[in-house]
Amino acid sequence: PQARPGAGTMLARGAVRMMSTEASARVVLVVGGSGALGRACVSAFKAADWTVVSADRVEDKEADHSVVVDGAWDSHVEQLAAPAAKLGNYSAVICTAGGWAGGSLSEPEDAVAGAQSMIEACYQTALSSALVSYKCMRPDGLLALTGAAAALGPTPGMIGYGMAKAATAFLSSCAAAPNAEGGLPDAAHVTLIAPNVLDSPANRANMPDADFGTFTPPAVVADLLLSRAEGGDGRAGAARGEILEPRTAEGVTTWHRR
Repeated sequence: PQARPGAGTMLARGAVRMMSTEASARVVLVVGGSGALGRACVSAFKAADWTVVSADRVEDKEADHSVVVDGAWDSHVEQLAAPAAKLGNYSAVICTAGGWAGGSLSEPEDAVAGAQSMIEACYQTALSSALVSYKCMRPDGLLALTGAAAALGPTPGMIGYGMAKAATAFLSSCAAAPNAEGGLPDAAHVTLIAPNVLDSPANRANMPDADFGTFTPPAVVADLLLSRAEGGDGRAGAARGEILEPRTAEGVTTWHRR
């Protein structure tokens, strides 16, 4: 997929900014909308004339509606679902929230602290997104979660990160189970994106000696998710619950099923 180009006042924590109450045929919830991948998704969906709801710790002024959350993410399912009551059920729920922390068995304090922070930043946000999808996503909608290619195998130097991302992959498989077994409606689509390294300012700053030509542009991921969300040919050949890994070399990204 090709990359797409990419007002309000500050809110008190826990507030929701609603610019319009008119129902839209296509509404997307981007959880983690203020991060690098989240911002790319907000831009791509807005460019395609979707109504965009962004949820994060800070307000997203580019989105049509912004949910500013505080505290543990798993306590905010009702808040994340609130915009759907006015806008109509979501056609897509995309979780781009996350983070990174190291820590190995030889570094017990780092391992414990990393696990605690990654469970909140990566797994709890994904779980909230899945719960919101079950509660107020259209039966043929898209749930997209963000895993990690590294976490598809052992991550001994970053135990907490690997645990949280592996748990997110497991959650994706649960959401993709038949509806009769507790999964999302059978017409819904579920995708787990498993990137290696996204091309963000933070990653470039933290890895100054890396080959940036191997970093995946967030806009490329956003375009893939937009295509899946719009259905039709965008889901041709796609398997419910599939894991997609973007691999980038010399600035060119290809997609691989895992």
